[in-house]
Amino acid sequence: MVLPSVMFVAGAALLQVQPALPARAAYAWLAVALVVLAVLRCRPLVAGTLSRLATCAIAALLGFFWAGSSARDGLADELPFAWEGRDVHVVATIARLPQPFDRGLRLELDIERCGVSATAIHPG
Repeated sequence: MVLPSVMFVAGAALLQVQPALPARAAYAWLAVALVVLAVLRCRPLVAGTLSRLATCAIAALLGFFWAGSSARDGLADELPFAWEGRDVHVVATIARLPQPFDRGLRLELDIERCGVSATAIHPG
């Protein structure tokens, strides 16, 4: 059980050294590989070392997939590109007190509604 756990972490670490997140289509191929390995592992003729190798490969692919999907979820919290350079009007309630950090203060808000004004901001 230790080796598959190490392989899961290795799969997640492999994603960390990639220059960019894989495209969504790559996750479909990853799912196909997982199914093939799972079927291979469950075959009665596959035993011993080959079964353990398939288990480790499944764990590594799952680690890679988990890290990639977590990263995509984290990157999903961004403003639309069309909003860039525009005033964003926000109506919100302060959820927590301001928290200082190196470059200023961080304020957590509970957003009630938001929208973009029609006028663009010209960076100066």
